[in-house]
Amino acid sequence: MRSYKRYVASSPIEVLSDRPVAVTENRLSLLRERSFLTLWSIGAVASIVRWLEMLAIGVYVFDITGSPLQVALMTVIRMAPLALAGMLSGAIAESFNRRTLLLGGFVAMAVQSAGLAWWSLEYTVPIWALALASFTNGVFWTTDFSARRTIMAEVAGPRRIGVAMSLDSITSNGTRMLGPALGGLTLQFVGLTGTFLIGAGFYLIGIVALIKFRHQERSTGADEAQGIFARMLEGLRYIRTNRTLTGTLMVTIVFNVWGFPMTSMIPVIGKEILELSPFPVGLLMSAEGAGATLGALLITAWSQPNMYKRLYFYGVFLYLDMVLLFSHTLWPSLSSVWLIVLGLGGAAFAAMQAALVLLYTEPAFRGRVMGVLAVCIGTGPIGFLHVGWMASHLGAPQALAIMAAEGIAALLIVAILYPEVD
Repeated sequence: MRSYKRYVASSPIEVLSDRPVAVTENRLSLLRERSFLTLWSIGAVASIVRWLEMLAIGVYVFDITGSPLQVALMTVIRMAPLALAGMLSGAIAESFNRRTLLLGGFVAMAVQSAGLAWWSLEYTVPIWALALASFTNGVFWTTDFSARRTIMAEVAGPRRIGVAMSLDSITSNGTRMLGPALGGLTLQFVGLTGTFLIGAGFYLIGIVALIKFRHQERSTGADEAQGIFARMLEGLRYIRTNRTLTGTLMVTIVFNVWGFPMTSMIPVIGKEILELSPFPVGLLMSAEGAGATLGALLITAWSQPNMYKRLYFYGVFLYLDMVLLFSHTLWPSLSSVWLIVLGLGGAAFAAMQAALVLLYTEPAFRGRVMGVLAVCIGTGPIGFLHVGWMASHLGAPQALAIMAAEGIAALLIVAILYPEVD
C-alpha cells in the first residue's frame, strides 16, 4: 500500500510559497498558446449549451406540468451525477486518454441534442426523457473537472494554473450571465426543436476542435495496474493526508450547500418582496453574473499565487455576508449592489477552487481529486432543497437569512478545524 507524507500549509508545489513570483509578464501568455485556447473554447461551448438547455427544459417542463417543483427537480437531476459519479469519473480519467474521454462525451451530447430536436419536431417530448437527458448531461459535466481542467493544468504549468482557472472562470461566469438570455431568445423564436439543434451545432464545434487538438499527456506516475475502485480508495486516502486539500474541499461544500442555492430565491424575492415585473427580475438575476464576470477579470489581471487561499476563503465569506444583506433589502437598486458584490465573492471562490485543488495535488492524483471536487460541488441539491423547504414555510427572506447564518457558522468551523485554508 502506498504511504503518503502529511502535507499542511506549505504545499508540495513551491509556487504557493509566500515569496512573490514573476507571473505578471506571463499572465496572458496562455492566450497565445493554441492548446490552451482550444481547451478554453470547448469549455465555453459546453457551458453555453448547458445554460441554453437548462433554461429551455425548465420553461418547457413548466409549460407542460405547471409545477415549479418539477422544474427544480430537473436541476437537481442534472447536478446529481456530480455527487454520484464524480469520483468514478476522476478514476476513469486517469485510466484512459483524457482527450478521448472528452471527445466521446461531446459526441454523445451532440447525438442526444440532435435526437431530442427530432423527437420534439414529431412528438411531445415526455418529462422522463428530459429528465434522462438532464442526467446524462450531468454525467458529461463530471468530465469537465477530471479531464478538461486537468489537461489545462498540464498545459499551463504550476506557475500559471491560477491564471488559467481565472480565465476559465471568466467564460463560465460570462456564459452564466448570457446563456439564459440566449436560451430565452432561441426558445421564443425557434422553439424547443431549434434550441436543441443549436445545442447540437455547438457540440459539433467542440468535436471538431477536439479532433484537431494535440497534446501529449504527461505520465502521472500512477499505478496503471490498479483497478478503478482501488484508484478511488487510494485517492480518498491521499486527500485525508493533505490538510490544505481537505480544507479546500470542505469550503467547496460550504459554498454549494449554503451559498450558491440562494440564486433560486432571487426571482421569488424580486417578484414577491420587491414587486418587480419579469424584465427587472431578469436584470436583478444578471447582477450576480455581472459581478462574477467582473471579479474573474480582476483576479486574472492582478492575483498572485500567495493570495489564492485568502481569495478563496474570504470570497465565500463575502458571498454569504451579501446573501444576508440581500435577504432583507427592500430597494431594488440596493439589492442589485449586494448581488454585484456577492458576484465578486463568488468569482474569487470559483477561480481559486480548481486552482488550489490542482496546485495542492500531486500529478498522480489530480484526476481523482478533481473527481472528488465534482462530488463536493454535487452537494448543491441538498442546499436547493433546504432553502426551498424553508422558503415554503418561512418565506424567502427568512430562508436566505437562515441559510447565510448557517453557512457563515459552517465556514468558521472549517477555519477552526483547517486553519491552512485561510
